[in-house]
Amino acid sequence: MRQTKTSLAALLADLGAAHRRLVAELSGDDNGISAGETLILVALDELPGSSPGELARLLHLSPGRLTHLTGRLIANDLITRTRNPHDGRRISLNLTANGKLRAQQARDRVRGVERDLVHRLGSAGVDMLAQQLRSVAPEQLDT
Repeated sequence: MRQTKTSLAALLADLGAAHRRLVAELSGDDNGISAGETLILVALDELPGSSPGELARLLHLSPGRLTHLTGRLIANDLITRTRNPHDGRRISLNLTANGKLRAQQARDRVRGVERDLVHRLGSAGVDMLAQQLRSVAPEQLDT
């Protein structure tokens, strides 16, 4: 029987390994889409019509970095950028059909990493890690 990890250091080491695997999975796109671009696709799949500012805050990206990444996604026909017809100052970003497909593929890869992490940590380890993370970043985990 597998022993449950209870040391925060051991849990964080496993979390770090899972994060590295996740970045590798998200960067493993055969068509040159970066991990950051993939995260934008997944975010827009969950929050269609988001503004660039909303996405930058959600993904902890600078506005300039987000502009660069969304420009590449637009050029690859994965997202669209449109002005709101009622408020020309508001921009909304949405996935194209190809972008939706890529977002779903990325989501499947993320689920595989999550399953691996839960297997490595065990349910008690997941609970402990979530509790510890909530104590240092409650606004990030309770949304």
